[in-house]
Amino acid sequence: MIPGYNLICILCCITMVHDSIQYTKSIENMVIDYEDDKNSMIALAEQENIHFYDDFYDEMDSRIKMENSMNMIFFGPVSSFMRIDAESLLHILTFTKKHLIPISRTILIWDLITDGKTAAFLYSREYLALGPLLNFVPEEDLYYVNFGDKSVLSFFANHNLGLHSRKYGILAASYRRYYGDMWYEDSDYINELGYLICGFPAHIISKITPAVFKKIDVEIFKKLSLCSVNQTKVYLKNRSVQSGLKRSQP
Repeated sequence: MIPGYNLICILCCITMVHDSIQYTKSIENMVIDYEDDKNSMIALAEQENIHFYDDFYDEMDSRIKMENSMNMIFFGPVSSFMRIDAESLLHILTFTKKHLIPISRTILIWDLITDGKTAAFLYSREYLALGPLLNFVPEEDLYYVNFGDKSVLSFFANHNLGLHSRKYGILAASYRRYYGDMWYEDSDYINELGYLICGFPAHIISKITPAVFKKIDVEIFKKLSLCSVNQTKVYLKNRSVQSGLKRSQP
């Protein structure tokens, strides 16, 4: 037998037992280690997200002035944007430079505000918050604006939202759903139209009789600036309109 062989074997056995004892953990210790690892991973993920958003907003600062920093919310991740409730969106829109908002985000805003319903459930405050963004709202949705609500009718009649002529045409079509196709026979209806008068085609406007024109309020003539050339020509052919335009001038 090789001298010292037994001693070497004994030392190896002791080492193996020691290693086994050292790396064998109880269930309690394993649970503690698991929780520590899980917490460290959560902390790491949160830290990574913070860095991501810091980098994102630093990049946006070079393109958007600090006084418009609220607008940056509309350029963030969609998943984060969709966590904003409708009321908060309306408040933010009221104080936001709307021309900075992308069209894709505008459509998402519309979906969040309507909550899967049609425009028939919206009131004037929603339209006020959206303003010119209504130019990018789907036409089939805008067709259902509730003009049966006098506050909604009054809002569109008295606010120049910078809408495209086609959008006013859609609103005029929605108006006819509530008040019929013979609106031009009643001066009371016409006086309520305001800017909406420019949504009706020239051949329909030409059906307004001189007798009805005489009863039209002077204020309606201040809204003709949004009308097309053909629409304006129809108005100017009528002497009552010419007289009304002179009366409306300061």
